[in-house]
Amino acid sequence: MKGIFVLIVVVSIIGYAWYADLLPFGFETSSNGFSPSIENIQQISNIVASDEHQIIYYSFEDVPNIPNEQIPVDALKKAIDTWETLNPNLEFIQSENSNIEIKWQKYSSVNHTGLATCNSVLFGILTHCVLEISVGAEDCNSNFVQNDENMVTNILMHEIGHALGLGHSSEKNHLMYSTESPQITFDTKGYVLPERFEELYVGQKLM
Repeated sequence: MKGIFVLIVVVSIIGYAWYADLLPFGFETSSNGFSPSIENIQQISNIVASDEHQIIYYSFEDVPNIPNEQIPVDALKKAIDTWETLNPNLEFIQSENSNIEIKWQKYSSVNHTGLATCNSVLFGILTHCVLEISVGAEDCNSNFVQNDENMVTNILMHEIGHALGLGHSSEKNHLMYSTESPQITFDTKGYVLPERFEELYVGQKLM
């Protein structure tokens, strides 16, 4: 009886995780109905050693209506290229069935220029992350000011770091710097972290 009870509990947990879309596999629509998604079986894992090859599937939504819509796209390529160059074990592949979903925000929020919201499930497997990346801000005259490419790149590299399981650092020049719950001793988890790119001044100096 105990074995049957345990089996029922396990099946119930798996069923709920499947229903909530938390399991590390999924389904995508095809002309023949539903078929298993091969790509989504490959997941980011916080417990995989850093010297193992990691494939990360990403997608990004259309850039909002801003003066230069190419800047966020170029910044994304720059951020990914930088992470891959420093960490040859990482490979980012664009896919509709993604681990990382990038959503552009025309304006930054009061507290964040970027935000990573990630769902994790059993065994430390990360199934999906949504990265909200701001591409501009509002100056004191209520005018939209677009972020330069390096600033968007830095925001992306920082949030990708969170998707890889990194926390915050208390060092001001660190890629993962934040006053929000910084780690006393920063854990790189075996990754080589990019350095921040120098950002151009954006906005009005005299308000």
